[in-house]
Amino acid sequence: MLAEALAVAAQAPGLLIGDFGPRNVERLLTFLEVARATKRRLAVTLKDAYLLEAMHLANPTVPTVNDTEDMFIYNERKGTVAGWEEELRQRCANKVLTASQVHEDPRGFLLCLSFFDINELIDIDPSEGVYIYSSSEAYDEEQEIDMKRLKCWLEHFHLRFVGEEHGNLHASGHASGPELLELARIIEPEMLVPIHTERPDYFASGLEGTGIRVRVVALGESLAL
Repeated sequence: MLAEALAVAAQAPGLLIGDFGPRNVERLLTFLEVARATKRRLAVTLKDAYLLEAMHLANPTVPTVNDTEDMFIYNERKGTVAGWEEELRQRCANKVLTASQVHEDPRGFLLCLSFFDINELIDIDPSEGVYIYSSSEAYDEEQEIDMKRLKCWLEHFHLRFVGEEHGNLHASGHASGPELLELARIIEPEMLVPIHTERPDYFASGLEGTGIRVRVVALGESLAL
């Protein structure tokens, strides 16, 4: 993922935005590497800054905004500010960026935002740039609608969407269907009960002839183990 993101970022004009799953600290730190390699400063949301501080308490190798020279907090526009947000802003007062600062120097930043922060583009008002989508693809109708909305916003603000055509920009934490079947064959359980899936029949057909008994539990049915 790092090599692919670097290749995209190196050619990015104007503002660069990285979108990744919430609480994905490893992905956030990867974008910090991308920012450094492209001589940009990383700007994260208040939630991400708070998460880094919490993770730092558990693992001191995780950097925090105050301890990292090239990491800043992007000051989102909000009508209501929670107590922890105001306290964090004050504690990191010298590392807080405004939309106008990002607007004035778009090539100087890699901004960590997501679909749910996209309204910040109204104040930033970029003239060009790249939006690196490093999260999972839409997997239901609601997410497909959200993806269309996101792309409309990006088109309006002249940001090029990069992600779906670059398979290495997102590394999923989920095993694929064939990988799950292979895992079952290696473990060789006497019985396998598919859960958290819309296709329990996939396991029944995929493990046919292996000697593994696939037990599909119907809705409302109980299973004694």
